Amino acid sequence: MSRIPFKDHPLDVQHSIMETIDSPKDLLSLALSSKHYYQLIVPYHLQFRILRCSVQRTHVWTKLSTKKHLCSRFRRLEITHRFQPRDSEDFLIFPACLEDETSDSNEYSAYLDHQHHDETQRKSIIDKIVEVCRSMWRIQEFHWIDDPKSNDTLRQPFTEILSVIVQSSASLQSIEVLPTLATSMENTLVCLRKFDAFTFFWS
Repeated sequence: MSRIPFKDHPLDVQHSIMETIDSPKDLLSLALSSKHYYQLIVPYHLQFRILRCSVQRTHVWTKLSTKKHLCSRFRRLEITHRFQPRDSEDFLIFPACLEDETSDSNEYSAYLDHQHHDETQRKSIIDKIVEVCRSMWRIQEFHWIDDPKSNDTLRQPFTEILSVIVQSSASLQSIEVLPTLATSMENTLVCLRKFDAFTFFWS
């Protein structure tokens, strides 16, 4: 009895196998081996291993909240309060399917409006981020990049998001916070005390 070629298996089986591959380098090597693998891996797996996104990119979090089955494919999550332009050196990393035509200035202005004029809407955004993080159960690295110039309102979701990450992902190995938040270290570490299977960096 001959073996069935991998590409002839049902697509859901192929995706399930690809989801077990952690390394973007390994995924890229496989993607370059054939057109079939490229079309399967690049948009749905290679682009879903690292997510670097600012809180202000509301369209990314909103779209991810509707694609929870894809959230579990991420291995590294970086959340920042710094609103980088799309052509900055610290370029944001998120799947092309989550991109939209909203300009940086319009999106940032809308977020600031939420901060100062609409507490309910601001909470809705934070709730979406928490919801997305809860679905990222394969995350191995979590990085929180704070902006010292941001106000306390912008920093408030840190402890909640961190708690969700450490409770949702059994694969979590390291947490890094840059730079030190205004929030006291003692309060932040409360949600970490029962988790000791990873390295925690406080810079």
